[in-house]
Amino acid sequence: MKVENLDTFFENRQKMVSWKDIKHIALDDMEVVDGIEIYRFRFNMDRKLDQANDSLNVSQQPYGSFVPWHFHDYMEIMYVYKGSCKVLLMDERISLNEGNLLIIDKRTCHRVEEVKKGNIILNLVIKKNYLTKHLLNRLSKNSLITHFMLQSIKNKKFEKSYLMFLTKKQDEPVNLLDRILLEYYNLREFSEEIIDSYMALFFIELIRGHFIEKVTKPENKAADKYTTIDFIQYIERNYQHDSLNNMAAHFNYHPNYLSNRLKNETGKSYMELVQLQKMAVATVFLSSTNLSVEEIVAEIGYSSVSFFYKKFKNFHGETPQKFRTNL
Repeated sequence: MKVENLDTFFENRQKMVSWKDIKHIALDDMEVVDGIEIYRFRFNMDRKLDQANDSLNVSQQPYGSFVPWHFHDYMEIMYVYKGSCKVLLMDERISLNEGNLLIIDKRTCHRVEEVKKGNIILNLVIKKNYLTKHLLNRLSKNSLITHFMLQSIKNKKFEKSYLMFLTKKQDEPVNLLDRILLEYYNLREFSEEIIDSYMALFFIELIRGHFIEKVTKPENKAADKYTTIDFIQYIERNYQHDSLNNMAAHFNYHPNYLSNRLKNETGKSYMELVQLQKMAVATVFLSSTNLSVEEIVAEIGYSSVSFFYKKFKNFHGETPQKFRTNL
């Protein structure tokens, strides 16, 4: 099979599935959140048709089928291969069009409205060990996507967390994703190694392509010339020795206003975003350099080694030395 044959391949696989028929294989258990039944989904809702893989798994959204509120214990990439769909995230309704990508964090409650026949929606599952072993040490330390992945590894509670990319079919990240799908379904010699390489390139192209559109209150976007990405990029550049007051002065905002916007648009406070950046950089240094812990502490702007140890262990659940040893 070639890339140009993927359309026919997915069209032939498209089918209508009753929730009653797959309920027993799709879910692990159920929790009640704010009075709503939220199902914990397994990696795949269709094990007969999709390849089993320890790190990456792909499934195709059935058309005309009810999908209940659910969450995963893994990160999911929703790819609108053809057509469009609408995703509900508790208090938000997101419209996705052909070529768009939505990365949904683990334990983010969501559901997809019934998809009409002819709309092809694909879900790629990325497990935690895949992030730590294959991706994080290959990505830029200065990117929102890297932050998102690190936070996903750490996250253990329900919260709305996602990244939406307004990519189009002709964009390079989408082209790379199609090649990943081709290798995944062809399953030839060295496919796993090729998928690993393509996945790194896929995220790198997303990082440098400025496709991200993460908005919690879209109606406010036009009223302000600065976006969430502007704030994140500022923190990425100035995380070592900066303050909320300095950042507010840079954007000509009152510190309280900026603090509220950061919290509303990212779900994190200024200090939490700074800590995420420092942990992202420290993780990359530990994974890909021979710098000592003391050198890393100085590089990321901490003045206390013991404070760094505490923050790192809270973040990763282990000491920097153990993290480096387990790589």
